[in-house]
Amino acid sequence: MKKNQNEELVKDFIGVKYNYFKTKRINMYALIFSYLYLAYRKMYLYSCLSFILIILISVIFKNIEYSLIINIFLCLFINKIYLKYARRQVTKIISKNDKDYISIIKKKGRTSIASSIILLSITWILLSIIFITYIYKTNASYEDNVLLDYIYGNSKVNDTSGEVIENAFISSRDCFLYRCRVNLNDDLDKEYSIRTDNNQFFLKLDNYINEIDYNAYYKTINKKYVITGYKIFNKNTHEEIINVSNENELREKLNLFKKGINTSTFKLLSINSSSVFKRRRGIISCYEFTLQDESNKTYYMYYLKNNINDYKLNESYIIKFNLNINSDGEDTYEILDIKKE
Repeated sequence: MKKNQNEELVKDFIGVKYNYFKTKRINMYALIFSYLYLAYRKMYLYSCLSFILIILISVIFKNIEYSLIINIFLCLFINKIYLKYARRQVTKIISKNDKDYISIIKKKGRTSIASSIILLSITWILLSIIFITYIYKTNASYEDNVLLDYIYGNSKVNDTSGEVIENAFISSRDCFLYRCRVNLNDDLDKEYSIRTDNNQFFLKLDNYINEIDYNAYYKTINKKYVITGYKIFNKNTHEEIINVSNENELREKLNLFKKGINTSTFKLLSINSSSVFKRRRGIISCYEFTLQDESNKTYYMYYLKNNINDYKLNESYIIKFNLNINSDGEDTYEILDIKKE
């Protein structure tokens, strides 16, 4: 078969992007999608090898960012590699099929979105297995800069044997996936590391800075400062608060309403028109109820219904409400039901 005829078959194998592969040097799709793009182009062996290399590089260098070298390599060289691959495949198909090799070439070549989706699903399953196995079962120890790094302290195993920062509070934080780098009030230039999946409770202590003080404990591990534990104290009594590992347990110790549905008796002080932001609904009109509990503590709750004429000021009501904590760490209260005491 003549060379020109053979190249026409290569064009059939590649499809409408033939000229792109032949004339362009850089492939941005390969840079972004890496091994998934290879699967999309039905280069299954190359795709699997690229995925394995990404995992190996991440483990060896203990930093997933180093695996970007694979993306860069594919970006620069995949067009030439794919052209050679297509020509080899065409030659192979012709040698094995005397008839109807054109339809086989088109079937073996071109693209497959389904392959990319299947490989992406397999990737997520493998990553989930790795995460569960090494983080929750074996607690494999990596350095802090590894994506799945293991930080010694967490909300269940609280090591307070390190150096202490008294009356700590988080002045800034930078979180990514399962870890955070935080600055505490002792030294704004010093960064501390903490695993977010095991320490969400610690990261939320600043929401209760009016009710508590806390000491943070850290150790120097691999030349990095790692938060390993903390102690919480009642701001009013100065007594240590123990046996708490989540917000609701802390709120109970501080005599605060728990997150979620609550029911209690309040005196109605005032009703005013207001508005509230609701996810998926935007800003909507509501009424703000100013209420007072038996200890004379004031609460502001929003009410979405319109039957406010049924309620009289300075009278007591049994109120069922939903307590949420917004992104700023503030308590928000939505009245669900009101009954006369």
